[in-house]
Amino acid sequence: MRIPRPTTTDRHPRRAERGQSTVEYVGLAVAVAVLLAAVGGGLGGHGDQIGGAVAKRLQSAISATQ
Repeated sequence: MRIPRPTTTDRHPRRAERGQSTVEYVGLAVAVAVLLAAVGGGLGGHGDQIGGAVAKRLQSAISATQ
């Protein structure tokens, strides 16, 4: 009876998944970008006001930690 040799992916199981997390992060970034574009398009002229409010809150949060 002959025992089969393991294939390359059997000997190095992680090698087959190399770069997988990068692909997942890129997919997530694309999904967030599409979501932001859809929300931004639906806001009409109110985008500047909301963006300014978010920027003001971020600046106050950053200055509070310093």
